[in-house]
Order: sequence, then C-alpha cells, then structure tokens
Amino acid sequence: MIVEDLFEDWPENEAELAVIRDRARENPIYENLLLSQNGELTTLAIRFSTYSESSDEIDLSGFDDE
Repeated sequence: MIVEDLFEDWPENEAELAVIRDRARENPIYENLLLSQNGELTTLAIRFSTYSESSDEIDLSGFDDE
C-alpha cells in the first residue's frame, strides 16, 4: 500500500477521513516511516517534473531571445 492508495477516493466527511486515518495507523509500513509513533507528524516527499517527457518541443513564446 502506498500513500496514493489511501486517498484514491478523497474523503467527503469526517467519518470517511477517520477510516483512512485508521487504515494508515494500522499499517506497520507507515509506522515510524511515514507517520510518527503518536500519529501527529508525517513525512512528505514530492518529486517535481519540470518538463513533460511526452512533449519534444517546449513552447517558449513570450520569452526574450536573450
């Protein structure tokens, strides 16, 4: 289970959020890796993709030649 799996369907109320919270706290993979032992802190890693790999050309219109 990865973090994306937890929020595949975004919770719409407190009860749905509680279900997700419980699933995360019960998963030993998350304990002390993504969630602190007391559940108050989490680890967040973001991978940025500056340019799309699907496009061969980048539109630079509007930028000066310099």
